[in-house]
Amino acid sequence: MIRYHQSKRDANHNAIVRTLQQSGASVIDISGQGDDAPDIIVGFRSVNYLVEIKVEGAKLRKGQAELAARWRGAPIYVLRTRDDCLQMLGLLQQGGVDK
Repeated sequence: MIRYHQSKRDANHNAIVRTLQQSGASVIDISGQGDDAPDIIVGFRSVNYLVEIKVEGAKLRKGQAELAARWRGAPIYVLRTRDDCLQMLGLLQQGGVDK
């Protein structure tokens, strides 16, 4: 039997999406997909990212961790903060935002 988890957005979901979009990324929200799928798909500079959004201190659910471990594509990123977004996109270098 397959179990589907009710999708629930983390409190920082909108802020993470807004940061990515303001950085020039395209974002498709798939958080309603359920079944431990990542929350969003991000496109930036011809690269696609699968992203799970979590609040500070929150861990992946068991099914999410298992999906990340068996996924054969690029890593599934976990974003919690604005800096996490910028680091994923390669816009945050030592000493601040790369211009």
